[in-house]
Amino acid sequence: MHPPRPQNREKFAEATSAAIGMDLDAVRVAIDRSDLVAGPVTCTIVAQLQETADAFLMVGFIPGPIVVRDAVWPSAG
Repeated sequence: MHPPRPQNREKFAEATSAAIGMDLDAVRVAIDRSDLVAGPVTCTIVAQLQETADAFLMVGFIPGPIVVRDAVWPSAG
């Protein structure tokens, strides 16, 4: 897989910032630190996302708990 081109990262940062209402510079930092690859959502990824959701809940970024596995489509295989 090829990493996303820099101009695509900028567009992604702008769209993400607008969608979630987060400061654009903060979103850029997060995106620059990410691999941004597409692929299957593994159990490891679900666990990492759950940790993030739990941390966001603890600091008050989100109003209630999120169960990440409930939002993941089951694999077709």
